Amino acid sequence: MFPTGIHDIGILFEYKERVTGIELMKEKLIHFIERLSIRVLFALVTFIIALYLFVLLTDEVIIDKDHRFDEGVFHFLADDLTPGLIRVMRFFTFFGKPEFLIPAYIITIFYFVLRKKKQYAIEVAIMGGSSTLLLFGLKALFRRNRPKLPVLKELSGFSFPSGHALLMFVFCSVLIYLAWNSHLKPIWKWSLATFLLLFSLVVGISRIVLRVHYATDVIAGFCLGYAWVIFGLWVQRRHMHKKARLMQALVDENDSNGKSLARNTEPI
Repeated sequence: MFPTGIHDIGILFEYKERVTGIELMKEKLIHFIERLSIRVLFALVTFIIALYLFVLLTDEVIIDKDHRFDEGVFHFLADDLTPGLIRVMRFFTFFGKPEFLIPAYIITIFYFVLRKKKQYAIEVAIMGGSSTLLLFGLKALFRRNRPKLPVLKELSGFSFPSGHALLMFVFCSVLIYLAWNSHLKPIWKWSLATFLLLFSLVVGISRIVLRVHYATDVIAGFCLGYAWVIFGLWVQRRHMHKKARLMQALVDENDSNGKSLARNTEPI
């Protein structure tokens, strides 16, 4: 048995360590909250909402197989489906195809390589490649068949989520991100962002009008695309900041070693 005094001292030190740990956690939490800007908070909240909606739609149409909403949308659009509208929708749906998106990504990447902005080129390539892999993985997982009686010729592949909606939304969001980090005037940034968002929405809607996707496919594609952009850019920015801090630490260490060597070196 330990003497009572030593035992009490051990308990006291253990208590102090716990209190110090709690205080350290509080300080980290306060520091995290202070760093949260309105923009970061908005991104976090909308990311959670988008992810929740995607999960909700997945449960509704994949697990419960409830197609009432989709059939209602098709019924609503049936009366307004004219040859002129079909031609317009065929035009917009082209921009979500690989024939457009692959060259568009390649041109964007090479543009930043030529401008010697390697970080932006890497971010664009990662967002384009990762979103494509995510899409095909989820299609293979959910295996939802496409709608019957499409306006276009019958397509192969699965329906949920919509590739046009997801990939086009990701591409347009990447362009908005790049424009926002450019030297454009605010009015042009907002105008371009508004145009690109509306354009991606029309591309997604074209898939519903042409009956090659259900409405829930397209909504799920938009929700997942938004969440993936927020997550992907956050991961890449976090990695870049860690790399910058590491490089700065190495520079500081080299400077410190150089000064120490200079002090310890006797003049000849």
